[in-house]
Amino acid sequence: MQLGSGWRIRQATIAITFEDAPIIFSIEDSSDDSDTDDIRPPAILEMYPKLYEGPVSTANVEVSTELSLSGSGLAAISPGGKVSQKKSWEQEGRLLVHGSTVGSPVRHKAIWRVSENPVSKLGVPKEMRLSLIVRPQNRRRFLARLVLHASYGIWRGPLASMVPIVGKSDNPIYFDPATLEKMATQKECSRFDGTVVAEDVGDLDQCDISEYSSFPSEEPKN
Repeated sequence: MQLGSGWRIRQATIAITFEDAPIIFSIEDSSDDSDTDDIRPPAILEMYPKLYEGPVSTANVEVSTELSLSGSGLAAISPGGKVSQKKSWEQEGRLLVHGSTVGSPVRHKAIWRVSENPVSKLGVPKEMRLSLIVRPQNRRRFLARLVLHASYGIWRGPLASMVPIVGKSDNPIYFDPATLEKMATQKECSRFDGTVVAEDVGDLDQCDISEYSSFPSEEPKN
């Protein structure tokens, strides 16, 4: 199905929540308060982009207004008279992506808000790659829940924020650190598109996660 330009996605909110998901969790394990106190969700150490501002687009905007001067209150002006006014200015716009992390006792939820370029009006990108560094607790298995909210601009006014388009699939994605390490060693590839599933990047402090994102990093400012 191909949608017209009027059905483009104008704004989107992407939220990823990480949770602890051990393979074995028995009643005996949960009965020990000291153990349960140590069970925390994975922590998000870094995310990208935190703020991305796309290239600036400009457009000349012109608005014309016409005022009819006929009426009993304007006796000095001939009936049917009109006054026209024109205003023009240069409008600027760009694609915006803003990311943040929330959660307690550790930040385990990432949220990106994406807004289209209001000048080009091409919608948000159809494909986006967003990068995260996540540290699991005690190398335990964990899961990620993805929620998407999209605004197609079908509704107008206050109703637009009350009737979002929400993704229907809420099945979590599971990650097992031990399995991922094995896949990285064996350089296993996805059976869907042939890309490498996992790779060893070494010291995370030296890892530039912007390389894994579809949004280019900002150039150094002079």
